Amino acid sequence: RTRVLEATGRELPIVEATPETLSAVLGTLIEHPELIHSIGKAGVDFVEAVHSGRFSADVLRAHWID
Repeated sequence: RTRVLEATGRELPIVEATPETLSAVLGTLIEHPELIHSIGKAGVDFVEAVHSGRFSADVLRAHWID
């Protein structure tokens, strides 16, 4: 998560849970369905920004070509 944030300036929009927190995390999502929608939208926005080709081109240019 830290590496993605540092590299992209964006939070990774993936629900995080451990075996110990899974029940609580799922409970929160069930109790707050609007969170599921916002996480889904953040996921679409993330993919459009990071996996569109523009970001990859910028990284290649900055670290390999220039």
